[in-house]
Amino acid sequence: MPLWGYGFLCVTVISLCSLVGASVVPFMKKTFYKRLLLYFIALAIGTLYSNALFQLIPEAFGFNPQENDYISKSAVVFGGFYLFFFTEKVLKMLLKQKDQHHHGHSHYGPEALPSKKDQEDGRAGVQDPFWG
Repeated sequence: MPLWGYGFLCVTVISLCSLVGASVVPFMKKTFYKRLLLYFIALAIGTLYSNALFQLIPEAFGFNPQENDYISKSAVVFGGFYLFFFTEKVLKMLLKQKDQHHHGHSHYGPEALPSKKDQEDGRAGVQDPFWG
């Protein structure tokens, strides 16, 4: 009997969490919504990825957690993905700061830049082999 009570409690909590998602509907026209949506998407991807890595893939291959010790190996793979993710973020921040110090200086005049028509046609930066 307590098993049914815990089951109903978990389903109720999960259903109430979905109401939190419905509460962001009034913010859909604001810029805050785009940022909030980005975090929700990241949370969903992380949840699905960790579930696949720790539960679904080992079970599909028939690994036994007592014999194969796949949880520690999965944790190393999971940590490796996060290490590369944070390395990319740090490098982007450092390169962005470096670009801000140069103030966008260019050695090309406005005539060397592609025209608006060329950009729309998809010919930006493409030179004609016969006319230069």
